[in-house]
Amino acid sequence: SFLENEQVFEQLHHEYERRESRLSIDSGCLQRIMNHLVLRIRSWNGRILVGLRGDSDAVPQFPTQRCMSLGRSFDSTITEILKLVEHQLHAAPSVINIHTNCPKPRVASELSPSQHFPGVDDVHQYHFFDATISREVHRLRLSALGLPEERPFKTTLKDGESMSWEWWSTDRCIEAGLVLDDQIEQRPEMEGFRPLPGRSLSNQALEEAFRKHRIDTCFLGI
Repeated sequence: SFLENEQVFEQLHHEYERRESRLSIDSGCLQRIMNHLVLRIRSWNGRILVGLRGDSDAVPQFPTQRCMSLGRSFDSTITEILKLVEHQLHAAPSVINIHTNCPKPRVASELSPSQHFPGVDDVHQYHFFDATISREVHRLRLSALGLPEERPFKTTLKDGESMSWEWWSTDRCIEAGLVLDDQIEQRPEMEGFRPLPGRSLSNQALEEAFRKHRIDTCFLGI
């Protein structure tokens, strides 16, 4: 119904206002861009921490979380990394040393039709950061991560779902398709798209931007 579509538009605008996502627009196409922080943690022996969400059939992943503050400042990014260690791994942030000598994190993108906003494409941008286990932390703190023996361990996420964590070799990560290199890639689908301004926009200004770029707004009830 029209009311439902209007609510969809309000939700999209609210998300944009809160900077939970960015919008890019070009010739009738609208993309909703979301940033994710990905942390590759290496043990003293060079093994990498990999998680499996739920059951053993899940897709392996590095510690990952959606992050609104990426790119705002260096300090805010470091803060988000430390929060990730604390909230997902249930470990003290001091157990890792973050690599800060890389001028640009590797960025990989995935594009798919949005399930929340019909007619919009979702672009998930994954920003990769690296860290190693500190050698100056007490053994009791390392035990939360199955170290130093590199044992598997489990944590429970905020949504109640269980995560199983294991220390994998580089070869096993490569076989599973996990990203290990440091090159930045840009999807061809992103070429030609211009971001909407990051400053606050009113509903009317956002509608006008859609119409200017010939976005079909019928699905939004506009």
